[in-house]
Amino acid sequence: MLTPIGGSEADRDTIKEMLRQTTGEIEILAGRSFRRTERATLTIDSNGLPFADVPDLQRGTIQGAEGAFEIRDPVDDQMTTVLQVASLREASPRTSQVGDALWAAGHLVAEASGSGRLSKDYVLHWLAEATDHDGLKTVLRRVMDPDQRFIIPVLATAIGGWWLQISRRLVWVTSKTPDDGRLVEPLRGALDGHASALCAVEPVLIVARMTQPSDWAMSTRIWPAYVDRPRDRPWPLLAKAIHGHGIPVMTIDRVSSREEIACQLLLLAYWHGYIGNDEPALANAVAMASHTGSSSQ
Repeated sequence: MLTPIGGSEADRDTIKEMLRQTTGEIEILAGRSFRRTERATLTIDSNGLPFADVPDLQRGTIQGAEGAFEIRDPVDDQMTTVLQVASLREASPRTSQVGDALWAAGHLVAEASGSGRLSKDYVLHWLAEATDHDGLKTVLRRVMDPDQRFIIPVLATAIGGWWLQISRRLVWVTSKTPDDGRLVEPLRGALDGHASALCAVEPVLIVARMTQPSDWAMSTRIWPAYVDRPRDRPWPLLAKAIHGHGIPVMTIDRVSSREEIACQLLLLAYWHGYIGNDEPALANAVAMASHTGSSSQ
């Protein structure tokens, strides 16, 4: 027998709050907003990187962005998750297989993690090296503008006709900052104490084919292993939304080998539909990760 939920104002408020919390959790796990579509004006400063992640951009809606190109998402052709914001210095008509590129990208993430480049200390180091006092003030003023996207390069390389990059975006977080479903890391207590609202968005890996313009790209969010999802939510229900519409998330710890980290990226690509089960690199990655994992125990 079904029991109706009470119709009092208090009951309705409780239900609304539960729905709000659940929606927020799904958006964080998915890395994008499921609210109504809205127009927005964005200025992207990629600091020399040719690509930027734009998880909520619908294809065919960009206007007035000279030199920018929407890359069709390989899984959802109605969306663009990666925007090409600058021309590549060298295009490559021949590229290696997608799986090989992802394997190399996984190793790039492992290198960035091992060298400390995924930490907030690296963000602060980059700001200190790239700007003087007046330049920092200029950067902060730009980051305070919600229409500005200021991207910090973390690590980038080209291999086998593919461009691999890791970056972080700066954001000024206040009570009025729109929630875009991304994790942020506060940088408070640094920069002489005058930037208490400054945060760094989670690192993002982009793998893009070096055609001109690029015709295939995938973005992946990078989380530290200590980030935990809500335990009181049934994962099979959440997984359906994340699987169908979410941006892949890698979790990095200090005990996984480079091969295990790279294998995780290929498994994520397979789970989200970017590669199929016939991708040769997938089986090779699992074998390599299993071998290194058993050897380290």
